[in-house]
Amino acid sequence: MIIIRLMGGLGNQMQQYALYKKYVSLGKDVRLDLSWFGDDVQGTMKAPRSLELKTFEKVSYLEATPDEVRRLTGGESIIGRMRRKIRNTYVVENRMYDPKLLERDDVYLEGYWAADAYYADVMPVIRGDFTFDEGGAGPAAGEMAARIRESKPSVAVHVRRGDYLDPENEAIFGNIATEEYYSSAISCIREKLPGARFYVFSDDPGYAAQKYGSEPDVTIVDVNRGADSRYDMWLMSLCDAHACANSTFSFWGARLSAGYLQGALRIRPTIQKNTQTFDHELMRELWKGWTFIDPHGKIYDGSSF
Repeated sequence: MIIIRLMGGLGNQMQQYALYKKYVSLGKDVRLDLSWFGDDVQGTMKAPRSLELKTFEKVSYLEATPDEVRRLTGGESIIGRMRRKIRNTYVVENRMYDPKLLERDDVYLEGYWAADAYYADVMPVIRGDFTFDEGGAGPAAGEMAARIRESKPSVAVHVRRGDYLDPENEAIFGNIATEEYYSSAISCIREKLPGARFYVFSDDPGYAAQKYGSEPDVTIVDVNRGADSRYDMWLMSLCDAHACANSTFSFWGARLSAGYLQGALRIRPTIQKNTQTFDHELMRELWKGWTFIDPHGKIYDGSSF
């Protein structure tokens, strides 16, 4: 049996589910461990998270029981931790991509599994599961969807601030999707997609309006708040091209777009965390079809190699 720990925000949950679906496609016996969303864990969190994966009506999975989790993790006792170390039944993600991960059996997996390469071949199935209930979006979101659909071409730009500005998070995620990054991304898109209209999404719409609101080809999207924030991903998915933050939320906005499987223009930062080093040859293989831009605004795409 393979058990994948579900944790984090919506984008991370979607990636863990995507890996789950990959194992299912391989005929593996796989489960999701949902215990991270229990009160005992969430009660200790500065920013508690909820199980948003269940908001997708077509998503289905098998849930691991506590006994199944204990069998692979050994529990939290000293003996249990020693046993799982010896048996190698508890794997914590420690690199961008592990080519042998999909060969594993009888293992508990904890990580975020961001690389497209893990599940690119089953992305058509995964995209079908991640279908938004458009009727659940508010009127303002519906009107914005109509505007995006009428814009040809339309571009989603995601600017994440919020919790990324907290000191502990800033050390990990800060100064990656910089002003230079966005300036270069927008210039690149304007060159490749003349006449494009940019839709800027952010958890800090005031900053986004101040920074980009005066541009004649820019619309600041500020129609979804609180629990409805997930509909920003839906609106992003309606766009023809994407300039992502170093955020799984915007990665999925791009992955769910109609043009994703046809090679639509999608841009992401060279790294997602400051603990990573950009290896452009490796990233070209793991994130096929993506354009990369570093914090200084340097562009790496297919013509750069």
